Amino acid sequence: MRIGMPLIGKILAENITKDFSDAAYYIIYDSKKDEIDWVMNCCRNRHDFIGLQAAALFVGKGVDTMICGDIHPECKNLLISSGVRVYDGFPGTGEQVVARLSHDSLSEHTQPSTGAGTAEVRSFEFFRGIYTFQGKNILYDDWDFIMQVNQPDGVPTNWEHPTNYAEGSYHLELNVLDMRPTSKPVAFEFVFFNYPEVEDPERLHRCSFGHYCFFSSPGVYQHLAMVRDMEVTTETSDIREWDWSRAWDSPFILIKPYGQKPYPIAIKLTVTVSCKP
Repeated sequence: MRIGMPLIGKILAENITKDFSDAAYYIIYDSKKDEIDWVMNCCRNRHDFIGLQAAALFVGKGVDTMICGDIHPECKNLLISSGVRVYDGFPGTGEQVVARLSHDSLSEHTQPSTGAGTAEVRSFEFFRGIYTFQGKNILYDDWDFIMQVNQPDGVPTNWEHPTNYAEGSYHLELNVLDMRPTSKPVAFEFVFFNYPEVEDPERLHRCSFGHYCFFSSPGVYQHLAMVRDMEVTTETSDIREWDWSRAWDSPFILIKPYGQKPYPIAIKLTVTVSCKP
């Protein structure tokens, strides 16, 4: 059984949040392996519709049972229509969920599929691939770059029309496959340019995600946030509004090891962008 829960922390001892969209962390507990996985919710208390993106994320990760407090009907419909059993209105901790489900004491609350209208969550993969940082493309202090990262097929350049991704969310999954041990975290970031600024001074220079993903050992690291949380800068580091009608070109990825030498670092990267439902 793969159990999804919105919690106030990333361990099972934490409480389930009263509202599905208000979780600090979305947890997946695999009862067969006795393992947990989690995704940080960086949109807590700011964007109600993030619950739909989280529901879609749970479905994509094979969750078959959802335990939560209050949940918006559209989120619930999306889960149920995808074959997920939903137990809502549940108070308590993640540990209590595991204990009660192991005794099948929640079966009377299982929500059957009702055939209610589902919420469409349209998305595309912005980054997908396996890459190795060798520590050979050092710029600035000690940042290592991999330039001209190829994009998967079907990545739109206009993120406003015909589908509004600019008001949507993104899910980053960084699987660190191999690296040397470090004493402090290494930062990962992906960036894209809008060129050329000289020929087109109104076009902005750089767009990157303001919330970095940090890691210090091999493993899977995940991040869920809003597209508009990106940091937008020009060549002079001025903060300006990004032109999402011509969203990107020349994407690249980078790490910031902060004086350490963790190379080679092999990663598997997937970034999925979803539109606002």
